[in-house]
Amino acid sequence: MIAIRPYREADCELLRKIFARAVSETAIRDYTPEQIRIWAAPPLDFAERLIGRPTFVAELDGEIAGFSDVDDCGHIDFLYVNPDFQRRGIATALLTFIIDRARRTGMPLLSSDVSVTARVTFERAGFKVRKPQTVIVNDCAFLNFVMDRSSGF
Repeated sequence: MIAIRPYREADCELLRKIFARAVSETAIRDYTPEQIRIWAAPPLDFAERLIGRPTFVAELDGEIAGFSDVDDCGHIDFLYVNPDFQRRGIATALLTFIIDRARRTGMPLLSSDVSVTARVTFERAGFKVRKPQTVIVNDCAFLNFVMDRSSGF
């Protein structure tokens, strides 16, 4: 059974590793080696970003399997799953939790800048592509998608 709980500071290093592995091992099918190298380095402010907004950790059988967040405006920045737990419903459980939370708190819209890799997962959760975009990081271009969905209001 997948359990979702709030982030704790003690989770930070493991989430940093999950982030890097998810990008390096999962997104490799959709992005070039150069893009993966740049993206897989967690942001310097990674710990602050986890603390600075509601962040949630998914556990499966007591092991951390993935994490996500949502800020007060409904923007989801992180949705990453440990590659060892792929295809077990972790990302879907996290998105379902965030959608339900948005409904309970009266947040009318959820949005995210979604990778090519995660696009199908977000679409299955009811998100719609509003536009493709190219983001430049360290002089390297990345395709992703601006996506959103109503929380049900």
